[in-house]
Amino acid sequence: MYHCIYHILSPLLGYQIRRQLQWKIELTYHSPVPYQSIHLITFEKLYRLGFNYKEDYITYIEYGDYMGEVIHRKIQRTGGTTYIVSLPKKWVEKHNLKEGDFIILVIDEDEITIKTEEERREELSAVIDVKDIDPRLMERLVISYYLAGYDIVKVVDKKISEEYRSHIKKIIKKKMIGFEVIDEDIDIIKVGSLVKEKELSLDIAVSRMFKIGRFLLEILPDVILEHNESNARLIIQTDDDMDRLYLYIIRMVRKTRDRSFDVGRLIITSMLAKALERIVDHIVKIAYTVIEISKPIEKNIRKMLYNILHISSEIYVSTYNAYIHKDIILANEVISRVKNTSRKFDYITNKLREDEKLSSEEIIHINTILESGKRICEYSADICEMIIDLNISNISTTSLF
Repeated sequence: MYHCIYHILSPLLGYQIRRQLQWKIELTYHSPVPYQSIHLITFEKLYRLGFNYKEDYITYIEYGDYMGEVIHRKIQRTGGTTYIVSLPKKWVEKHNLKEGDFIILVIDEDEITIKTEEERREELSAVIDVKDIDPRLMERLVISYYLAGYDIVKVVDKKISEEYRSHIKKIIKKKMIGFEVIDEDIDIIKVGSLVKEKELSLDIAVSRMFKIGRFLLEILPDVILEHNESNARLIIQTDDDMDRLYLYIIRMVRKTRDRSFDVGRLIITSMLAKALERIVDHIVKIAYTVIEISKPIEKNIRKMLYNILHISSEIYVSTYNAYIHKDIILANEVISRVKNTSRKFDYITNKLREDEKLSSEEIIHINTILESGKRICEYSADICEMIIDLNISNISTTSLF
């Protein structure tokens, strides 16, 4: 079986990334890897969605001896009403289980997932000495520890300035779900998690991201039609909620992946959350554009923009329904519809560019609105591809490649 592979890939086109990863694994393990492997395809999508770390693209596969291996066990019956299935010896030894230990059975309609009880580990704690550190670097460090799954972050100095104190509290409020200041003195600010993260599962967090996007897209067309700057500012303010949920999902994915048997699903979930965040980024971009326009665009053009953005909203709602109902047929229909809608956006963009009545400023703003509306549709199609992947590929119980 394949174990850990850490390999930094240069920013190449999607198919080149897949080819390079394929070649690297084959060279390492002297074993053929299908080009159409679900994992190679997944990493290509990671690239396409812009996932990066320090400007390089990192692919990461982490599977144990039994990860991805299908094991057959015979059901035994004892005592008349009790059914027993034995556990793989290596899996038991890997998790240091012994007779009398408890395990968790997660029962779904057609499958059962076996997990070890959550280990009682010591809190992960980090210390940041902010002496001579720029506030922006301090912000990046705090968020990095949060994303890495740390429970406690201590910011220390001989005397922490009010600027640093207010900045730290602002970071917590805007970026970090469940984190609060839990201790504070002249030389320390201690922040940490005060909530049980299990109460906000990955599925619930993703669903909330979907709902925020749906709410914003419901009011966006009217923001354009009525040139409603008040609602445009409401959209901009809501962007912080989306950022917090996205960072929380990345934190939970990183905390969960080391003990998860479904790493592929976690990867796709983080990709999906990133796509949702980018959709809201484009909604916010449109809202900023409305505010920046010195005078309202002509009503007939606003009506045209309203109609096309309403289609973007419909596509997004269909994407949300496909996710909630695990409907791969609907997801596929959305993908097909987006291809046609993208052509409509291009047609309208080219038509308005030729309108001599429009000033150069108006053309720039209109192009920004149309381009963002088109990207909302395209990210919705990306999400629908992920919905199909999530619902037809049981990555945890099939062969790795």
